[in-house]
Amino acid sequence: VHQANFCSDCEYKDNESTDKKNQQQQQDGGSGQMKMTCSERAATLTQTFHVNAKESFAQVLLDSRQCHKSYYQDTIDKLGGFCKDCRWGYKKDQTCDAYAEYLSRKHHLPRLQAEIFTMEKELCRGSNGDDGGNGRESNRQSMAIFDQYHQQRNDIVQKIAENMSTHQTNFCADCKWKGRYTTCAERAATINQRYNKSAKESFAETMLESEYCRRNYYTEKMDAMGGFCKDCLWGYKRSQTCGAWAKYLMEKRNMSRLAAEVSAMEKEACRGGGGGGGK
Repeated sequence: VHQANFCSDCEYKDNESTDKKNQQQQQDGGSGQMKMTCSERAATLTQTFHVNAKESFAQVLLDSRQCHKSYYQDTIDKLGGFCKDCRWGYKKDQTCDAYAEYLSRKHHLPRLQAEIFTMEKELCRGSNGDDGGNGRESNRQSMAIFDQYHQQRNDIVQKIAENMSTHQTNFCADCKWKGRYTTCAERAATINQRYNKSAKESFAETMLESEYCRRNYYTEKMDAMGGFCKDCLWGYKRSQTCGAWAKYLMEKRNMSRLAAEVSAMEKEACRGGGGGGGK
């Protein structure tokens, strides 16, 4: 009964750490690497604790809601269902299904997770239109909606670009765009070169595309947790401070400073208002 619900290639995360990250949807804290798949976790349990395969899979399903296919499917259903034949871009071959497949192949994402990322674009949601009950739209309807959506985005980009002096300090150049691999500065450079947009428009587009490229995304998280306490003890030794751990994450996992500090604050001792090992 439960085997069909087991997502073997999904990333394993225990429920406790997932709850602490709260709104960080299947992100790995900016490292851009999947730490362990659900099937790998099950294999580890089998080898380490000498339990049988069924018990290992059952334990993984119990420990991590992200190893349940229904965890992703529920999100997809709430968004109106994945419309694989809807247009993701202007070209005929740029369907939502094609883009999800690209994400899955390029970034080694499980298919369900790739579909959720693709559904960030409203055109990929089944609720956009219905053609024969299949959640599809005609090309004309799809392009009309896309044009309207694109124009709205352009208007916002222009407003940000026109007030770049205000927004520039909020741009996090070394943060990871979409939380993975490419930095926000690299993404802005890509937009500038590929779409022939000005530097201001490129930075504005990047900030609009991804909340991870905005400094206040991280600072608001830190403020909500009481502020980052860099001199608090992260471990038992005096040298194991929260600041030292954040620095380690920056050097070893290539994380931005802000992302590293937010990640370090998963341990309550690193929060300004937290207890145990604090100031």
